Formats: sequence, structure tokens, C-alpha cells
Amino acid sequence: MIIPPDPEKDPRLFAESSTPSLVPPPSESSVDLATPEAAHLRNGSYGYPFGDDMAVGSIGWEALPPYERRISRNENGLPSAGLASRQPINPPNLFIPTQPPHRSSIDLPSPSDGSITPTNANASTSRLHLPPPSTSSSPATTLAPNVASSSKTWESSSSTRPVKRRRRLLGIPLPRPPAIPVSPRVRKWWKRYKRWVYVGLVIFFIGIGLMIGLLVGFEQGLLSRHSSPQPWQDNTDSGKKATQWAGGSTSLNLTYVASRDGPAVTDGNMTMCNNFSSQVNSNFSLLSVPYPASQLSVATFNFSLSNTTAPLAKPFFFTSSGIASAGTVEFIGSDAPQGIITGGSEGVLRVDVVVRYSGLQNLPDIMQVCSMARSDGSLGVGVYTPTQTDGKVTNVYMLDPTQLPQFHVIVRLPPSTLMGQPNASLYLPSVTLDLERMAVRMGSMNNVRIGNFNVSSGRGGVNTAYLAAGNVSIQTAENAVRGKWNVSESIYVNVTDASILADVILFDPGVADNSTTVNSSDMAAEARRSLDDGELGERHLSVREENVIAERAAAPSPGGNGLIGSAAGAAFNVFSDALRLAVLNLTTSRTISSTFTTSQGMVAVSYLHQPPRVALTSLIGTGGGDIDVSMHPNYVGPFAVHNVWGLVDLPPPQLQDCVDPFALGRQRAVVEGVIDVPSGSLFDQHGVNSSTLATSAMTIAGAAYWADPNAAPGTGFQTSTAEQVQSGLEGRGSELMVLGAWGDVRVSFDGT
Repeated sequence: MIIPPDPEKDPRLFAESSTPSLVPPPSESSVDLATPEAAHLRNGSYGYPFGDDMAVGSIGWEALPPYERRISRNENGLPSAGLASRQPINPPNLFIPTQPPHRSSIDLPSPSDGSITPTNANASTSRLHLPPPSTSSSPATTLAPNVASSSKTWESSSSTRPVKRRRRLLGIPLPRPPAIPVSPRVRKWWKRYKRWVYVGLVIFFIGIGLMIGLLVGFEQGLLSRHSSPQPWQDNTDSGKKATQWAGGSTSLNLTYVASRDGPAVTDGNMTMCNNFSSQVNSNFSLLSVPYPASQLSVATFNFSLSNTTAPLAKPFFFTSSGIASAGTVEFIGSDAPQGIITGGSEGVLRVDVVVRYSGLQNLPDIMQVCSMARSDGSLGVGVYTPTQTDGKVTNVYMLDPTQLPQFHVIVRLPPSTLMGQPNASLYLPSVTLDLERMAVRMGSMNNVRIGNFNVSSGRGGVNTAYLAAGNVSIQTAENAVRGKWNVSESIYVNVTDASILADVILFDPGVADNSTTVNSSDMAAEARRSLDDGELGERHLSVREENVIAERAAAPSPGGNGLIGSAAGAAFNVFSDALRLAVLNLTTSRTISSTFTTSQGMVAVSYLHQPPRVALTSLIGTGGGDIDVSMHPNYVGPFAVHNVWGLVDLPPPQLQDCVDPFALGRQRAVVEGVIDVPSGSLFDQHGVNSSTLATSAMTIAGAAYWADPNAAPGTGFQTSTAEQVQSGLEGRGSELMVLGAWGDVRVSFDGT
């Protein structure tokens, strides 16, 4: 019959290689299957699968199934108490031969016997023969007859353990790795996730390989790209040093291509181009000295003015582009040499484009210098050079500067205007300079006023002696911005990797007080004249102002002394309060905004003049460097100073340098404290939170104001909080925000 596999039995039981590990059964001379005494030794107490028809593996002295044999022993190898009463049947006449028998098979009755059951006389000669254990196996351990085995047959001590061979490297045995105890939880996790661990390791090593390959390829690419000599690399030839700018077959010649290098649609149309003339004996050397090898060529453009007092009809602009467009745009001022000033023409705005070139190419082949006209009527000049060389080189630092043209653009106004003649002032509605690689230099434009002055330079600074404009916007990179600006609406200066040095004059065109000095009492004198002349009647005072005057007149004096309480004191207080309210009513005429920021560099801003009627919102910041801000004494309003990796210095006002603009006997004061941060204000836009100002580790807030004297003369001055100053008549609309980093910040409020 076919015996199905049993999970409690060793599957090696039926393999030929496992038979030597079986305990040898009785030989044919010791156990007679035909006798009743031997027949009862068959394990008949348990049916299949714990017993079989041939009684192979079911020795009668242990009438227990395999799993019960295991549980019948405790962990010390002794029979358990529950099975102590069970005594296996001792097999009679059990003999284990020490010598292997000659027969190695089972002798069964021949077919002539008719059955394998010993029922006849022939059965007495039938014997069961199994081979003894192999000589290669270890000797079997003899168990006591009364002790049941606690393990399966294939787990018995008679089985042979495989001998692990030590690993060898080049014939040298390697030490065995130490045994590391691993918990069952770790084994379970490893069995569950080991495939994912292998996949992750494979992906990791593939990524490392790809990264190494990319780095090697990138390095090889850089080496192959820079195989030619680098710019400014000195090569010795015949004992002399020469600068090698080009290598290989790369052509660095410049060729102007109209479709590639021409003006953009927004630049306008070219009307007159490349009208160069040689200027050997010109006076332009008074502005800059040419190199001996340079050849000077000049293209001149004139833009008509109806008369010296009338403005230019349309906005004026100048634009330049290309890798060979380096130079300077200079506006001639009143501080220029006399020969340069008189070189201009009356009623004409003159532009001279001076080209200095020491190369071998023709100027018309490498540039276009043209007058431009836009659809809106704007007039200007455009300089266009190639954006790349014939060898596709776009990096200007790979070119020899001695083989590139240099531009000096000279803009001259009428001589009468520059010399300050009466009725010769000039107003220009708009001047725009869009430059790729040019700097800007302006003289003292004392008799000229510009509505909107805009400068945008990719690489170039701005140096201004003096300029009056309504709005000023400057955006440059990698060069400093310096100058003095008189603005009436706004000034915006943004620089990349450079410093800012600015003197600012806040100008109110609505009043005559536009001086550049710190002291200014015109407003106070005007208010006093209004009071003396009786121009300030009851109809000029609001209900709130009348209530304030009445409260001040009736207020008792601290300690019972002073003018308050007497008739003369009440009259004096009423007059002072009326004067104060009269002049303060004039302080809300306009607000001027200013911004000075740089990504890296020092910032120094001084407000030289501020009319009392002008409110100021100012943002000053740097990404790295010192900041020095000098506010005019007329500034009244809140401030916030934020600094990282640096100190903050707020020196007290120098009282001898501060003059009350209204001549009311007030004293300059600065108070620190929490300020109000309205939504959308300058403080709110730059992250100032009023709820955290009191405990901030990087921000100091406060306010600057004019402190009123106490009612009793000589008793000091009244103090105010920052929020009171911010909400007062003079402090409305003013804001000062300073953002510092990697440097010290100093802010003064007395003009020093």
C-alpha cells in the first residue's frame, strides 16, 4: 500500500541515505514473528500513522506515538510526572548484533507460501532482516529500558552532525566569525523583509555607481573644455611674457548680425546709424585720457528744444547691449570744465558717442550706433554690439579687453542752463538709461530738474554729484552707488554686491522751504505771522482743537507753581497751543518714500533736509555689512531696527544741533518701546510683529519726536510713548525700517 507522508515523521525515513541512522531491529535468530510472544510486541495500541503493518519503526518497548514521546520528558531530560506510571513493555529476547549480518534484505515468504503472515510451519523459518548502522555513523547510545526517548528518531544522539569546514583564503584558514545572538523578533523581521533589503542595497550601489560615473564624466568634460590656454595665462616665448586670450581654432572676431544683435521691438526704430567722424584734436580728453593706441571716433546726435526754459517734448532714453558695450554715460554738470560746457548748443540736448578702439576691425562691422524713435514719441540713442563672437563665445571675460571698443557717451544740456543763467532752468519729464555693461556719472545738475530718472545697469555703478528729480529709480550690480539726490516723491536704490552712499534731500515743491541745511524756521515764522495778523480765527479751529486749548488753560500746575492757573499763564498757554496746532496742521502735505538695499555691502544714508510738512517712509537694508543712518531732526515717527550677527547703536540726540522747526522751545527726544504695526505698513511687510517686540532678541523699536516743555518753565519736558508719537499729528504716516546682517547698525535722529 502507499503510505502518505506524515508531518510528525522524518521525511528522510524513506530515503536510502537515511536508513543507516535507524536503530537495527532484532535479527532473525532473536525474534520469531510466528510466536505469539513476539506478535504481541507489535505496536497495536496505535493505528496508522503511529504504527504500521510491518512493525518497522514501532518497537514495542515504547508504546507511545512520536509527539507523545517528546512531551513525555521535561527540560532536564527526565520523564514527566504524568507519564511516570507508564512502563513500556520490555521486549523479550532482544538482541542487537555487533557484526553486520550477511543478508541485507528482508526475507519474506515466497509466493509459494501464499501469504506473508506466519500461519503455517514455514512461518517459523521467516525472519525480518535489516542492515545494521553504517560504519560511518556514530555508535548508538543505549537507552535505559524504563526511559522513553524525548526526541524523534532522526533527532536522536545517534545521528551524525555535519562537520563545518573552516573557510580558507590561499590555503590559510580564516577565523570563524563570532556568534551574534539574534532575537526571534529580528529573525522574523529579516525573514519578512530581507528581499526588500536586498533590493534597497542593489539600488543604493547602482546610485553610487551612477554618481561616480557622472562626476568622472563631468570632470573629463571640464578638462576637455579648458584644454586651451585660459585668459590671463602667461606663456613664455623667447623670454617674454605674453597674455594668451584665445586658444585653438575658436574665433574671437566680432561681427554684428542685425537679426541677432539688433534692437528689440520696445527699443524703437533706428533712424540714423554709424555717422562716425574722427576727432583727433577734441577736448574730450578733459573728461578722460585716451590710451596711446586708441583711435577716437565720434557719432553726434542733437535733440531740439523749443527754448531753454521749455521741457523736452518727449522722454529721453539711452540703451546699450552686447558683449562689447562697456563704457560710461556722463551727464555734464555745472562742475565740468568750461570748455566742455561751452561745447554744447543752445536749445539742443546734445549726445556725443565717443568710441575708443585699438583693434583691426571696422567699427560699422562690429556695432550699430543709432538715433532711436519710439511709437510714443520718445527719442534717444542706442548702441548695439554682437552678443557673441564668431566662435560662439559669449563670456566677455574670455576676450582681450584691448581688442574691444570702449564707449564714452557725453550728454550736454544748453550752456546757459549749466552756467545757471537767470530764466534758463530746464525740466526733463523723463530720462531712462537701460545699460548692459555701462556705468553712469552725473555732474552737478543745479539748474535742471527731471521728472522720472531711471537707471538699470547689468554691471556698472552710479556716481551723482547732485540731481533733483521727482522719482529716482536705480538698479545696478557689482558697482557702488554714490550721490546726492533731491527728491519730492520717491527714491529707490537696489544694488547687487556693492555699497550705497547716499545723501538725500526731501523736497516739498508746495512751499518755499526747500533748503539743504539742517536749520529751517520758515514754517514757524509763517505760523507766527498768521497768528499775529489774526488770520487764525475761530473758523480755523476744530472742536477738538478748541477742547485741547480749554483743557490746557484750566489744568492746574504741578505743585501749585508756574504760569498755569494765573490769567497770564492761561493766556500764554492758549497762545502757545494755538500756535502749535496752527503749525501742526501744515505737516500732512505729502509723504516721500525711500528705499536703499543691497545684497552685500555697506549702506550709509544721510537725510540732509526734511520739511516739517513731509512724512517719510524709509527702508534701509543689507545682506552683509555695516549700516549708518542719519535722520534729519525734523523726522517724527516710529522706527524698527532689526539686525542679525551685529550690534545696534542708537546714540542720544545732540541737543545743541537740534533746532525746533516751529520755534516752540521743544527738545529732541528718542524713546524705545512697542509700536503699532498696521496691516500693510512698512513694518508689516518686513515681518515686524507688535506682540513680540517687547521680548524680541533681534529687533529694537521706538519713536523719535519733539518733546513739549512742561507748563512750569525750567521743570523739564513731557515724555511720550512710542505709540503716542506714532498716532500724533506729526508722526502720522512716517516709518523707518532698518534691516542689518553681519555688521553693526547705527541710527541717529539729530542729523549727525
